[in-house]
Amino acid sequence: MAVAVLSLALAIWAGQEWAQRARALQARSLAAWMGIARDAAEGFLSRHAVQLAGAETADALAAQGYADWTEPRWDELRSANLLATGWQPTGPLHRTLGLRVMRDGECPGASCRVWALVHARPALRTPAGGVDEALVAEWLQAAEGRGLVVWPRRPGVLGGAGLR
Repeated sequence: MAVAVLSLALAIWAGQEWAQRARALQARSLAAWMGIARDAAEGFLSRHAVQLAGAETADALAAQGYADWTEPRWDELRSANLLATGWQPTGPLHRTLGLRVMRDGECPGASCRVWALVHARPALRTPAGGVDEALVAEWLQAAEGRGLVVWPRRPGVLGGAGLR
């Protein structure tokens, strides 16, 4: 009887350990998939830096194939050869990605800064609706310092490895 109870306890522990490792691998896959999207966003910024700094309307890059330069779509980036044709719009953990392009400073001008934010939808949450801190930690580690997170205790701040 004791052997059966011990075997059951070990089986339960092994099942939980396996599930946790599977989620960690999914978080790493999510970080890699988002890294490809980030590279496409960086390519978009570098290719159109001058136009983005001087854009007066959201459709300023329509002639280059972007309906709204503040939210370029993944199919538009694929058409511009900034994203591989095999890249899937739905990734690990059934996430999709959003892309926002923003400007800071006086644009156009010397203080103009154009930047992009690639973000996962929906957020990494537990089944109960809270932040899945273990999954977020795995994702941050896999993102190698390039990831930012919004924590419930500071909802207005994007934070990461030395970045705010």
